[in-house]
This record gives sequence, structure tokens and C-alpha cells, in this order.
Amino acid sequence: MPIRVQMVIAHYSRKVVYVTPLEGPNPVWIIDVLENAIEIHGPPKLIISDQTRVCVGDAFSELLVRWHIKPRFGVVGKHGSIGN
Repeated sequence: MPIRVQMVIAHYSRKVVYVTPLEGPNPVWIIDVLENAIEIHGPPKLIISDQTRVCVGDAFSELLVRWHIKPRFGVVGKHGSIGN
């Protein structure tokens, strides 16, 4: 059985600000982890993520609106992407 871990990393400092194990890729668990990190460290101006179903879904969008966070999408390995 694979072990899944979610990390929240500050993009500018590259500091890991929150890490927790997940039981699976459940959108509710992922959003709860992000909300916990935001409550502890405050909301960022933007969140850089991929375009998986969780990150483009309604619950994730509601989290961003509730905390006044702008979304940014990146693709790892693609030239010019912010995900590199």
C-alpha cells in the first residue's frame, strides 16, 4: 500500500511549512490540510498547483475564494512553466 504525504511549501523560501500523511488522494483531506496550514501560517497571495481534479474542483475554488487566494498552475518539466 503506498504512503501518501502532503506538503505545503513556501515558494519563495522553499521552506516546508506543513506536512502530514494522507490516507489517500481524497479531495476533502487535501483541502483540510491546506486549510490547516493557512490557519497556522496565514493565507498566501497565491497557490501554485497542478491541474488535477482536486485543484480545479469546486471545493478547492471555494477555499481560494474564502481566503482571497489567487490560483496559479504550473507544469513540472515544461519550459517556461512556474512549476519548474
